[in-house]
Amino acid sequence: MDKRDKYYYGFLKRSVPILTEDGIRKLRNSTIAIAGLGGVGGAIVVTLARLGVGNFVLADPGRFDKPDINRQWAAFKSTLGKNKTVVYEKVLKDINPVIDIEKFSKGVPFDSLSSFLDNVDIVIDSLDYFVNYELRKEFYRQARKKGIFVLTSSIVGFGATFIGFSPSGMRHEDFMEFWNRHMPSHFKEYFVPECIDVIKDGMGTHEIPSLSLSCALAGSLLATESLIILLQDVLPAKREPIIAPKFAIVDLFRQEYNILDVTKV
Repeated sequence: MDKRDKYYYGFLKRSVPILTEDGIRKLRNSTIAIAGLGGVGGAIVVTLARLGVGNFVLADPGRFDKPDINRQWAAFKSTLGKNKTVVYEKVLKDINPVIDIEKFSKGVPFDSLSSFLDNVDIVIDSLDYFVNYELRKEFYRQARKKGIFVLTSSIVGFGATFIGFSPSGMRHEDFMEFWNRHMPSHFKEYFVPECIDVIKDGMGTHEIPSLSLSCALAGSLLATESLIILLQDVLPAKREPIIAPKFAIVDLFRQEYNILDVTKV
């Protein structure tokens, strides 16, 4: 075992009993693309790196500013004004020096999405809520065409939602048609109603209220479903990933975890 392998298996020593040696090897050879390195994107990329994922494709044109510090894992006084992909590259290399990272520091390339998704096992959609809809639509279309799972999670007050899209399952646009028609009127049933009210007010100013704990929750939901997709043959317990039309809603304040079907809400 060379020094690179020794370090890699050394820092993952306590993960091996649960994920198995075969699982750790598979994670080391897996590639996950993350579109957007905000509160959720930053939480998931650091979590996956600590789980042993060996290859990342990162995209975000943004630079850290002061309001990011309340929830974004690499936002510090020392990183203000710096591009997020550049900062996260340093963070991930500090966790695992043998990690491989491809950066898209100008964001997800609309005109060459195929290059962003090349040789990717899973893609995480943590694009900003206000991103160009046509970009997001094409993003999902290209991932489906390439046979790639797309996972996404949104923070809501003290909780988060999770949705997974299989390349052979329900299309994103069909899911969103049901979601937009039925879910908004039900949000207060699943999340703290007062949080829903202040979030709605914030959306009008493009300053959506957020908490660091909900970003950590979203990152954990995304990481768990990523492991279930990638390691379903080696994990000690078995279950199917949560895939559309099913989705998860978790609220830590109300201590509730719900798995729903968007066509039956």
